[in-house]
Amino acid sequence: GPEERRFLVQVSGCRYAFDRRRPIGRRVVSSDIVPDRVYTVAAKGFDVSRDDTLHLGDLQDRLGYRTLETNLLSAVWRYVATHQGRIAARLESRIVEQTQ
Repeated sequence: GPEERRFLVQVSGCRYAFDRRRPIGRRVVSSDIVPDRVYTVAAKGFDVSRDDTLHLGDLQDRLGYRTLETNLLSAVWRYVATHQGRIAARLESRIVEQTQ
């Protein structure tokens, strides 16, 4: 299930301890991360936008981030996520081969 696919965030220069037996959102039991400090994080776009693998508690929809570079996989994932997992393809005739 989704629980097995979640991963731990590795933060350079910071340490924390967690207890997997605790409920999601309450698993970190000790940390040297200062709650009032602002941190800059570099990550792949889908890592910060997917809540099925990265749990950010009540910050999930409030984190500001910007995309520095979009690759094809990220663009496709964003499209699928935006359209509730559905891809509706239609012929747009943007490229037409002339036969005469």
